Amino acid sequence: MKFKLDDYAKAFETFTKSTTQHRDAINYITNNILSKTDVKKLKNNGWRVLDIGAGVGDEIIPIIKFLNSYGNTKLFALGPSKKELDTFEGRIEEAGIDAKIIRSNWEKYEPKVKFDFIIASHVFYHIKNWETMIPKVIDSLNDNGVAIITLHTQNNIVYRLPTKLRHKMSTNLEKKHEHSAKELCKLLDNIKNNFNITYDIETVKNKIDITNCKKMNQGGKNLTEFFLLYPYSKIDDNLKKQIIDYFNSLPDVITKEVAHIWIFKK
Repeated sequence: MKFKLDDYAKAFETFTKSTTQHRDAINYITNNILSKTDVKKLKNNGWRVLDIGAGVGDEIIPIIKFLNSYGNTKLFALGPSKKELDTFEGRIEEAGIDAKIIRSNWEKYEPKVKFDFIIASHVFYHIKNWETMIPKVIDSLNDNGVAIITLHTQNNIVYRLPTKLRHKMSTNLEKKHEHSAKELCKLLDNIKNNFNITYDIETVKNKIDITNCKKMNQGGKNLTEFFLLYPYSKIDDNLKKQIIDYFNSLPDVITKEVAHIWIFKK
């Protein structure tokens, strides 16, 4: 069963309220971006910045505000959800950010300009055909441009959770291939010489509060849908009980690990 886009957006919103992920990502990127990018160009000529999967702007808006204290940016915000981008549009107007909203997904979007900085935070799980779509990111960078792609590691409870549940139980849940940082690094190793890039990977730990999953109130149901990418209402009662038992075997607050993969175009 396909998980509807707006339903996923609601599940993701619940996830963001339950985790330190956005706060930790903002702190990490703003603490590292100036040492990894062409700051001179930012100060002298400004940057074009592309956010692939902008959502409602929780991460990119604070990052753009930070960059604008050093130079001018033009933000291109890409996303398929009209509801999320409508919210995003209101927030950037309020923040006074120069931005263009692009209602599309990465597979369909054809950039007409190149970018100095591209960010894709936890979006490439939903993008197929990495062998084409990752090179498309690289091709969309200016020379000396930088992209940062954030993904789960295989040591991440969010990455492992659906697999563990499916292996533990005989379920009707659809089998989904879960992309990870390890898989991206393997691809980059294979293409880095042809595309004249280098890359670096750093991991950061976040916290998730899963108390609501143990109670399985509405917040817990939404968070479970985020973990499984499957509507909670369509799960049978026996499986629901096993899912709750699984959550109860874990601490109220769990640690997850994410990887930030920096791609540098020469």
